[in-house]
Amino acid sequence: MSMELVGHWTRWQSQQIELCDVIERFSERLPVHDIEASRSMGSQIKATLDSAHTFEEKELFPALSALSSQIRPLLRDFESHHRKDRQLAAATLGILEEISRLDAAGLRELKLMSAAFGEGLRRHVQFEQAICMALFASQKPDAKRAVQ
Repeated sequence: MSMELVGHWTRWQSQQIELCDVIERFSERLPVHDIEASRSMGSQIKATLDSAHTFEEKELFPALSALSSQIRPLLRDFESHHRKDRQLAAATLGILEEISRLDAAGLRELKLMSAAFGEGLRRHVQFEQAICMALFASQKPDAKRAVQ
């Protein structure tokens, strides 16, 4: 496992956690709605998830799979979580697009959806971190031997 790959992954993980913080702050401010802040958050959600998931599915997961065939079912679960994250993000983005027309009930729904999305994404990222960091740590002795 290259350190460059691990470095890219940790940056994407950090960006996703930062996104969770943005979503949490946004949810706390509702029902006050700032249309520009809503559009900005919507753009940030889409860009961050698209880029992070593409990196993980195209680069990180194949590298992890090469380290251990036993992790392949877990990686398929991660990909399934990615699909669910994207579906919830799309639903949240749809509501964000309509924020200026939402009534009190719609704003409550947006608050609940965005809070649930942020919380679910945070748990997913933390779970990935725990599993992947354990895998990375298990590879350190082999990497040291390869250098010697």
